[in-house]
Amino acid sequence: MIRPKGRYLMTLVGTFLMLITSCGTGGSLNSMEDISPPIPDTFLITKGSQLIGGPMATGRLGDVILKNDRIRIILEQPGKTPWVGNFGGGIIDADLVRGDGRGEDNFQFMHPIINIEWTENVFDREVVEDGSGGGRIVFRTRAFIDAYDYLDFDFLSPVAKAMTGEALYFDSRFDDVSDPFSTTDLKDLDPVITTDYTLEPGANYVKIETTFTNRGDKEISFPVGDLVNGGGEAELLIPGLGFTPDTVSQIQGTTPAVIYMGFEGDDVSYGYFYNIKDFVSTDENGMVIPLKTTSLTYSGVTGVLLGEDILKTLPLGGHGNPTVNFSIPPNSKRTITRYFVVGDANPGTVFDTGLEILGISKRKVGGVVRTGDGRPVAGALVAARNEDGATVITWRTRGDGSFSGYLSTGANVFDRLFGSGKYTISVYKEGYGISDTALSGSCDPEDIDIRLKDAPSINCTLGETGIVEIVGGVIDEASQKNIPARLSIVGYRPSFKSKTGGIFEDRIIFERPLGIVDVFYINKEGTIGLDKKTAFRLPPGSYDLVFSRGVEYSMKTISVKISGGEDIKIGPVKLKKVVDTSGFVSSDFHLHSIVSPDSAMRPERRVLAAAGEGMDIIQSSDHDFLINYAPYIEELAGEGIVDKDGFITAITGQEVSPNHIGHINLFPLKWDPTLPSGGALDWSFKDSDLPYGPGPDYVMSPQDIVDWARANPLNPIIQVNHIADQVTSIPIVCGWVTTPLYYDAFRIPPLTSYADPASLRIHPKASAINYPYPFGSSDTVITDFDTIELVIGPELHDNLLLTSALPTWFNLLNLGLIYTATGDSDSHREIADPIGAPRNFVASNFDPQDGVGEVSQFSIGEYLESIRKHKVIVSAGPFIRVKATNDSGETASVGETIHGKKIKLTIDVSSPSWAWFDTVEVFVNTEPYPADDTTLLPFEGAAKDPKKFFEPYHIPRYYYKPTYSFRLKDGTLKDFHDDGEKITAHIELDMNLEEDSWVVVMARGTDDTEGFKSLFPYVTRALIDADNPSKLPEDMEMGNLEILRKSGAPAWALANPIFVDTDGNGFEAMYTKKWRISRQQVEYIGGSANQQSKDAKQIQREVETIPPHKPKGSAISINKELF
Repeated sequence: MIRPKGRYLMTLVGTFLMLITSCGTGGSLNSMEDISPPIPDTFLITKGSQLIGGPMATGRLGDVILKNDRIRIILEQPGKTPWVGNFGGGIIDADLVRGDGRGEDNFQFMHPIINIEWTENVFDREVVEDGSGGGRIVFRTRAFIDAYDYLDFDFLSPVAKAMTGEALYFDSRFDDVSDPFSTTDLKDLDPVITTDYTLEPGANYVKIETTFTNRGDKEISFPVGDLVNGGGEAELLIPGLGFTPDTVSQIQGTTPAVIYMGFEGDDVSYGYFYNIKDFVSTDENGMVIPLKTTSLTYSGVTGVLLGEDILKTLPLGGHGNPTVNFSIPPNSKRTITRYFVVGDANPGTVFDTGLEILGISKRKVGGVVRTGDGRPVAGALVAARNEDGATVITWRTRGDGSFSGYLSTGANVFDRLFGSGKYTISVYKEGYGISDTALSGSCDPEDIDIRLKDAPSINCTLGETGIVEIVGGVIDEASQKNIPARLSIVGYRPSFKSKTGGIFEDRIIFERPLGIVDVFYINKEGTIGLDKKTAFRLPPGSYDLVFSRGVEYSMKTISVKISGGEDIKIGPVKLKKVVDTSGFVSSDFHLHSIVSPDSAMRPERRVLAAAGEGMDIIQSSDHDFLINYAPYIEELAGEGIVDKDGFITAITGQEVSPNHIGHINLFPLKWDPTLPSGGALDWSFKDSDLPYGPGPDYVMSPQDIVDWARANPLNPIIQVNHIADQVTSIPIVCGWVTTPLYYDAFRIPPLTSYADPASLRIHPKASAINYPYPFGSSDTVITDFDTIELVIGPELHDNLLLTSALPTWFNLLNLGLIYTATGDSDSHREIADPIGAPRNFVASNFDPQDGVGEVSQFSIGEYLESIRKHKVIVSAGPFIRVKATNDSGETASVGETIHGKKIKLTIDVSSPSWAWFDTVEVFVNTEPYPADDTTLLPFEGAAKDPKKFFEPYHIPRYYYKPTYSFRLKDGTLKDFHDDGEKITAHIELDMNLEEDSWVVVMARGTDDTEGFKSLFPYVTRALIDADNPSKLPEDMEMGNLEILRKSGAPAWALANPIFVDTDGNGFEAMYTKKWRISRQQVEYIGGSANQQSKDAKQIQREVETIPPHKPKGSAISINKELF
């Protein structure tokens, strides 16, 4: 849903202006005469050739372009957008002026922060000065202060409490629900603000001046700042804190500027600076000093509070008096000034401009980077680090190996925001290293003091390097044809991190988990990546080169020892398809690309990676932005990088992302590149909202989103995402009660919610008067969805699938709420979160990659129907086939119903040998019991009280056991074979069932069984064992990496249920005999409450009889017994 734009928007403006005038809210505009004349054609984008273009370009016809001889900037047209930018009017694209017509935009957006939860909603724009005669350009926007709908920042308070034990005190003055612009002194703040964008001739920056007006007789105070997101192929650097500093360091540290360094090969960087002298105070001696400016980065978006300390504005501890420094005297105006800088591939050019604009005392620094034999090195990174070791700025060397730039002398308190004058110089170039150190090279001098003189002659020398050349690529053993594949380089690589942040690169985008040096994708031609490299460099040392192609193929490991100056040739490498998944097509329903604010991966990279992981279908699911991978597949196929028929189809979807409520996946959706965000659903707008103004706004509730999807002609799949994620799971954030086991003692029925809808910007229903909120009285609880995402890639190394997600799904199945279980990568990055781990195998009559039919015969309709009918196998390694047979010889497989009481279950599990499993479990109507967070003892700890157990942001954990378990360890998994390429297991199980039952089969590896292997390096973050850090040796050299293969993420697979109808009346879930669930209510119909399932005391007595648990045994012993 998109708010009106253009001429329709102007009509709304006039109507609303009359409204605010009559209501006495202090609006400064009174008629349509205040709307400015049309934008001249020299500024208005009317044809595609005027757009900038580039990886992150989102400009459209109707936007405005500002340009001089050096840079060009696009300001988005006014209007509501579904995306994180929320409203038009601000900067969305920026690049250098290029003679070749290329566009390299890698910037996402910039918008002001006003009183924490508000921003600007532009309604008017005009050209004040047009730059004629060689003059400057001044472009002005006028905007209403409006609630920033996309992020409800007060959700940070309960998140902080859940994760640290202490809440942030979020004063009602900062909460749009409290309507402070009507109820506090903020009512005297003019709701209309103006912003001037000034571009001088020859400048590589835009000056941004936003003016606020206090029309009252008293001083008013409120925080101001900006939301900034580089978004594209850009790495976040905060001078003095380093690249993507950790959250605590960032909040506690000072943010003098925000730099975005382009990836290697991207010829653009960006900088955000502000007039530091706008935000000052005086010390006890009467000296003027800068106020501390702080920032916080969440999901790729950096919020900067100018002149404010976040921990004083939002104090820890859940109470206190917030400190706000920004104020406007009575009957006065105040302007804040920021600068948006565009530089080239060297981020130092951005930093130099910022220092010059702000009048910072500076001196020149420069030098050259060479190899050990004296050859100049282009593209090396040279970092200037402060006395704490954190990076202030980096320079990228030129073709001749030289670098130069400016650093602060630290002469006064303002200069020292950017550096003290004393620095350590470090150098880095991928693939180079000094033996027995964590260094890429060394610089002479290493420590410089520029307080009195320049440092123009720094000589940096790189360590040794070896070259690995890929010859012939990767070949499918059966077809003898080249195939895309992944190359994971296993070894020891230093983290290059200071106490606060990365030294040379963004430590989130390019996170290399322990044991991973790098990840490359081999293309169809047999070369590396999109740029078709034939070789790469590695520092001297020992490495494993691990070639893989998803979970259906074997894995090939080649161990190498690299010496300085050595050139090693590898290949061709053969991989064999060892797992038969015919009749099923693989897909990852949850995948992000560059248009998500927290991902920096171009769509082209996503396509190659999906091909290299052996995916059949590629789906987009970006945060509130639609993209279509089909054009990229065609483009890369034309370049020989992927096979055009390597993918069955591309499907467009959206991760609907209200971060304060939880995320929902929708697919397929219609992609329309002419619409904002490709035509994505705008969940942040409700029809009941006024089009402009600072009053409270509401967002679409989960039920509203479901209703929209059900009315969509494409009838998309509705998936509740990552249900075990503490921050973005709808069941966790909204406090869903998914079990009836609290009804006896507390009278809390299932599907009750412990979340206040009003606090989530959801319009409460008139009936929502009881707390907790019964089902039907709050739209935070939904039941009309299709799939439930149990786990995502970043969770594969922890235990949440088994302790929280799986039992939550079992609870819903028992209630008769039958949802298809899925697992997806939620991949935002290429190294730390690979695509397709885990993935979904969806039943299909046409499976072209396995020789069943042709691509043209594949039906998306059948694909969606299979998902809805639960015909899905979820895999993080193994593949399961399950068949149920009754006495009459009738059969059923996953998602199907079979009749009878005597059922023979036939289970076949196959897996590549590198994806070890040793246990097969069968769950039949399994009833999980709420349990303590640590010990997993039922109804202990938080589980004693449903209010605590289902408190928003608390992850509920459960005690439960499989109905049948077959283990290699105890000899019950008898038909088990490992031939070195493939592991198989076959089980035949006779069941006598007395009641209707769902039957779920899971295969998994357990690390207490001899032969266990983790999924490393297929899952690159498999090796982080947070529960047992003592297992990891301090000196993580190659010889010690074997221990990492013996701990961490196990392989597993999960088959969706087969349903057994024992009485011929259709399948009925076990709880449906006692609970009737309609769309409006949950009703208990099962007689007296004490006729329910076992009560808490009985369950506890049973648990205490289990041998390892003597009573309240250690958490580890219980985890071993149950999970």
